[in-house]
Amino acid sequence: MSLPSSLPQYVLDLVEIYGPPKQRAWGTAVFYDRLEPENASAGEDGLEDGLETVALRQYQYFANAADWSTKPHWRNTWQCIYQRPVGVPADFFRDLRDATRAGGVDYDDHLLDRLEIAIVFDDQTDSRSVQPNPRTAAVLSAAFDAPEVQDFRVYRIGDSEVLQGLWMAARRGNGEVVMLAFIHD
Repeated sequence: MSLPSSLPQYVLDLVEIYGPPKQRAWGTAVFYDRLEPENASAGEDGLEDGLETVALRQYQYFANAADWSTKPHWRNTWQCIYQRPVGVPADFFRDLRDATRAGGVDYDDHLLDRLEIAIVFDDQTDSRSVQPNPRTAAVLSAAFDAPEVQDFRVYRIGDSEVLQGLWMAARRGNGEVVMLAFIHD
């Protein structure tokens, strides 16, 4: 699967940092798709959720599972663990923290390293915070926090045995869908 030749700049920037789509469920990859704006909230059959349908189709590609029967554990792991509440200001890093807490996903160095986010410890308060480098923060914000983003979700992914990860998906009002996959052992 290749990306279309004319991509929005925010997608090109994500790809530069996290890599293009791939059929090897490891590390990070960026996926891009489009829904017709009038069908953006409905799936192709008009019954399902459009963002969920697109995200699951791209995840199937990432998992290299042309047929889910060949990799049923990959499909069974798929679970929406977070959806940005309506009316809440967009904040990718807050959303990621809330998603990992809600989903019981290990918010550890693997994820932070892959997303190029540093953990900063405060010796005075013995607390920790995450701090992305400025370029990474700007790219993630442009993709997932832009005012055009109408729906942002985080899904749990993996093989339910060794590999675990997150699938972050955002749908814009014009039908653009950008997704960032992260998976590790």
